[in-house]
Amino acid sequence: MASCLTRRLFAAAAALCFVLWGTPEAVAADERCQSCHRQGEYVEAFRSCAHGSLSCTACHVSQGDLETHIAGRDRRGPTDCGRCHRDVALRYRRDVHYLKFNLLCRDCHYDIHTAPPRKKDPKETLTDRCTACHAAEDYALSGHGRALREGKGDAASCADCHGLHNIPLYEGLSGRDAARAAYTRRCQACHGDARLARRHDFSTGTVAAYAETYHGKALNLGYPRRGAGCADCHDGHNILPPGDPASALGPERLLKACRRCHDNARFAILSYRPHPDPDGGKGDAYIRAGRRAVGAVGTGVLAFFWLHGLIFWYRSVKEGLYGKARAAALLPPPPGGGEAWVRRFGPLAISLHLALMGSFFALALTGFPLRYAEAAWAKAVMDAWGGAYRAALVHRAAAVVLVIAGVVALTRLFLLRRRLGGPSPLPGRGDLDDLTAVSRWFVRGGDPPAFGRWTYWEKGDILVAAGGLLFLGITGLVLWSPGTTSLLMPGHLMNVAAFCHSDGAFYVSLYFLTVHLFHAHGLPFGFPLGTAVFTGRHPLGVLRAYRGREYERLRAEGLLPGLTVGPAGFKTRAAAVLLSLLGIHLGLVILALLIWSSLF
Repeated sequence: MASCLTRRLFAAAAALCFVLWGTPEAVAADERCQSCHRQGEYVEAFRSCAHGSLSCTACHVSQGDLETHIAGRDRRGPTDCGRCHRDVALRYRRDVHYLKFNLLCRDCHYDIHTAPPRKKDPKETLTDRCTACHAAEDYALSGHGRALREGKGDAASCADCHGLHNIPLYEGLSGRDAARAAYTRRCQACHGDARLARRHDFSTGTVAAYAETYHGKALNLGYPRRGAGCADCHDGHNILPPGDPASALGPERLLKACRRCHDNARFAILSYRPHPDPDGGKGDAYIRAGRRAVGAVGTGVLAFFWLHGLIFWYRSVKEGLYGKARAAALLPPPPGGGEAWVRRFGPLAISLHLALMGSFFALALTGFPLRYAEAAWAKAVMDAWGGAYRAALVHRAAAVVLVIAGVVALTRLFLLRRRLGGPSPLPGRGDLDDLTAVSRWFVRGGDPPAFGRWTYWEKGDILVAAGGLLFLGITGLVLWSPGTTSLLMPGHLMNVAAFCHSDGAFYVSLYFLTVHLFHAHGLPFGFPLGTAVFTGRHPLGVLRAYRGREYERLRAEGLLPGLTVGPAGFKTRAAAVLLSLLGIHLGLVILALLIWSSLF
């Protein structure tokens, strides 16, 4: 039993020696090679290097007659490292060094006969190899390289950012875009790592803050050409802090970086914060104040009208007003003849509403994908527009249409109201009386109070539209051309404008997709489809039943006969129904996306 065990141990030892030192034939071949190649790198140094356990012919496969080789007439070709390192060789065939410069393994691994397995830290070894060709000062003295030399092993080496044996070849405009996206995400991978941040005392907030800017949102949506990546400002390898004289964030160099896209930018743009934190630092106090103001106003308006609408709906259902409104719409003409319909809007008002509605939806569908760039639906919508650039063009064109239509509509309402007829759409003492009467009705029930041409909630719609148009128009104009804006104001105000524009659009959209939609289609005298804004007319019975003061005023002033008309034609009614249904369904879809993205 013991002798059997001894034989097995002896056989295992022999096998180990065979693996480590090779066969007698391999040893003899090595001696023949070293009879000419007597340098230390092929003899003593080679035995202790990473491949020292291999024979010469393991890599230098025989390629002909030895005598011919010794005579120098049959030089051996390049060693095929891929025979053993197959996976590495396959990756390297996609590497820029192979594709563009035709570099071989030995061009980087030039000390293959002498390098021990672990001469020093692999990152330092790799850095030495890369900086043998690439300028050392670009990396080694500008941030990551300096940290690595100081012993911070977590600092990025060349391979951490660029890869190893599979560095992509980026060519042309599309290649530049791909490189910007790839390297920015690699920066975010480390600078968004909480453990690294704690270990080296930096904040992961810069990554999240960058994602809140237009640059970050465009890149996250898959359109890096429209936004600056990390290397566009930090100049690739130069990540020195702004206070360092050699930093890429020095004023002159940073302005030059801004002018690559904003060619008319001035020094004022440098106060723009590429990593804004609206909930944090001192430099972002203006953003925080602006967002709080917008949030307070938006929340207050929505809370009032949501509560008002909920109570109005409850009381209307309890009093059976939906059925009464339907009956009133079918009332016969008044005694003495006349039509059962009354004109409420003219062709100009109908056209303006169509322009406002269309531009509103275009603005929402091009703007909110940026606000919620991380949502899956945002990229799908942006792709449908053809990318961030085309979406921006549509957004600006829709903004111009909205502003023109809004100004015309408001001018018509406020300045020309006497000629057009009817009371002012501005809030007044009568609206307070109406609100008081409605409040009593909320509590006591019975018949609702009679209203005039403009109810106080319709005036609220007009004021929200006017205020939103002014606020979003000004902030949008600030963001239209940052370079031009830098001639007039400091860059940090662009941060304020960007956040306030986004928040303001959110609250205004929420108002019109809930409150205005309810006012137009959910109240008893508009339910289930308020088509008056498209047909320009509504039943005279509804005017008598729910806008009693307006009906009496028109009769007293002798204007009623001139406003009574026949019913709209079939085509007009069909178009009005289709437009109403389209507006309701598209509005509800956008509303659902906003609520989902805000909550989740």
